[in-house]
Amino acid sequence: PYIYPWSNDAQGRPVTVEVNLVLHKILQVDLQKGTLALQVWLRQRWFDPRMAWNESEWGGVKKLFFRMTEEQKEVWAPDVTLWNGPDGVLPNMEPQMAGLTSDGYFYWARNGHMDTSC
Repeated sequence: PYIYPWSNDAQGRPVTVEVNLVLHKILQVDLQKGTLALQVWLRQRWFDPRMAWNESEWGGVKKLFFRMTEEQKEVWAPDVTLWNGPDGVLPNMEPQMAGLTSDGYFYWARNGHMDTSC
């Protein structure tokens, strides 16, 4: 796992990442292989105080978007892994832009499929 280079409090506690997984559809159940294929939405939210800005100093800009693909991330993002999956989570998710609000909160939602052992 990555170690995030800063903390959002004086005690040095790690960054809190909210993760939400929404099941959209069960694509396949393979009883012989013991696998399950799912269509899902993966949503993540975290706070980065280094990325906050004063809207009035930047022409009223309230939100920015950053490219977030497996090959190129323009900003730090949490590493999410499915422990009992044959592949990682990121290769099977559609690339989506991450939104950043002026208060320093990121929101990144991606759809895709997830294969897991059952």
